[in-house]
Amino acid sequence: MFELFKAEFIRYRKWAILFLILQIAFWSFLTRLKPLLQPSGEQTALITFVCVAIGLGFGIVQMVLNRRKNNWTYLIQRPLKLNSIYQALASAALVNLIIAIPLGWFLTVTVMDLFTETVVDMRHYLYALYMAGLSITAYFIGTLTVLSASKGAIGLVYFLVIWIFPKPDSLLVLFSLMAGVLALLYYLNLQCFKPDLSTHVTRPLFVVLMGIPMQVTLLFVIIIGSTVYYHIPRFIIGDHPDNNPVVNSLSYLWHIDDPKVVGYILKDHDSIKNKESISRQAELADADYISSGYWTYPSVGQLYTRDTAYGLFDSANRTHWIFSHDDMMLKGVDSLSRRAKGWIGKNGFIETRQPTADDRFESVPFMVADKFLATKTTVFQVNYEDKEMIVKYQTKPGEYFANPPQIRDHFVALVSEQNTYLFDKEDFVGEMIEANPNYTIPHPIALNKIRNMETRRMVDGYLVLYFSRDYNGYLKSAVSINYARLGKAVEMIAKTDYPEIRHPAVILDIEYVASPGAYILYKSIYRILEPSEKDNLSVSEILNREYWPSVQWTSLFLQLFSMIALFMLARRQKLSMALTVIWTVMGATFSLAACASYLLMNRMRAN
Repeated sequence: MFELFKAEFIRYRKWAILFLILQIAFWSFLTRLKPLLQPSGEQTALITFVCVAIGLGFGIVQMVLNRRKNNWTYLIQRPLKLNSIYQALASAALVNLIIAIPLGWFLTVTVMDLFTETVVDMRHYLYALYMAGLSITAYFIGTLTVLSASKGAIGLVYFLVIWIFPKPDSLLVLFSLMAGVLALLYYLNLQCFKPDLSTHVTRPLFVVLMGIPMQVTLLFVIIIGSTVYYHIPRFIIGDHPDNNPVVNSLSYLWHIDDPKVVGYILKDHDSIKNKESISRQAELADADYISSGYWTYPSVGQLYTRDTAYGLFDSANRTHWIFSHDDMMLKGVDSLSRRAKGWIGKNGFIETRQPTADDRFESVPFMVADKFLATKTTVFQVNYEDKEMIVKYQTKPGEYFANPPQIRDHFVALVSEQNTYLFDKEDFVGEMIEANPNYTIPHPIALNKIRNMETRRMVDGYLVLYFSRDYNGYLKSAVSINYARLGKAVEMIAKTDYPEIRHPAVILDIEYVASPGAYILYKSIYRILEPSEKDNLSVSEILNREYWPSVQWTSLFLQLFSMIALFMLARRQKLSMALTVIWTVMGATFSLAACASYLLMNRMRAN
């Protein structure tokens, strides 16, 4: 086994070393253009593409070369168990992958940590482990695509999706889940590594472990396919809602010019005092928006690519203040000399002494406009000239900010789970004193139901417009207008319902209609990785939604159809009773996605 491992390792060793050298050279060059550890969408996309492309391509190429007729016969006739042969091939490949991809990053970060003042945390080293996990996942999917008789093995790319898109709150959870997925992929490859690669594996456990992830991928294909079977046909016949706004729907408002929106919302509210005056004034008022979305706050030790900012920059003194997750403070580094220039802790600047545990922030803050640090409960303001930091605003006990400070043309907005606070922009940004809001505006509904907020700057205050797709319940839209006058209580002057929806409910809830099981599964995995993200619904939240009757009946019909169809197909193909039960249950649970995976995982002819 070792001799086979050695031969396979040497076969690709030169390519791995060449890529290692090229990678180190690239990182060295990039450090001259920008801080390497500064988060960048382009840099992250490049790393992700390279990890996936090399891992997937290497897995496919390695097994295609080995399964050539003469090579395959010679390979499997070695005096070794089939499991040992595959272990030798895979182990050699993984060593080469580690040399080619994560090792270059690890060495570069180590040099930066040892020989520069760059803030390097353990999470930057662990990013090499993430790169390894991503590339190895792609490698196993590549080898499985070649070894499996199933035409849909490539459908396991769903595992790459869950490594790339969620923002994991905990690296421990991420790497634990990644280890479990790699073990699953290893098992699937081991089962497919057999003398006759054209035969399907019929072990029930294999079918379940390969079928379910594939069905999640197929659900995404069905969702994307709605462009073909719904959107494109409607564009062709000329009645797509993008070109033909649906009257009495929330989306209709997006086709109205901003100055006319308030008047349109109020047009049927004849009982409102000064309705015409408010409408005319709103037409001339400055319009702005406030984000109502829940932001995922930074977590200690998160992947550096999830950072929303690299740090605070003191342009006058050419100093970058970069937050260290290991020290839970900001470290100052001169942008030209690269020398350390002290620390900023939760108690302010630290220059003449060593930081202590009392200086550590309790959580990782957002960094805003080079002068604000924002946690879930507190906004700090930094003054570099006077080496001072103050608490700009702090929530009441039990109240938490949903997102960081939003600096607009005429105001600064802080959005908590209960209220929106509007501050005078000049006072908030320019003055080093604790801020008090000019307006405190309670949310008319739960914040997670508000799609977005808009403001109109009136003579005596602000109109705040709340747009919600779920104001009166799921897919029951409405807009309310609150009038915040200086020194007076906030008044809701109107609430207008919009009962129509832009697209049929079956299209809006296509993921639930097409495959309830796959929808629940992928949302559950996202929730495990990123529990702080409000869009990652729990199982109970999905099941307890008040779906439209068309959604419920269509979903139920497709589940029954899939269950019966898969039972009949399994009987026709003369599958074992265990497999028949498995496919029937998956049809009832995963609906159309299960039907598609059955066609990909089975040879469609009677035995």
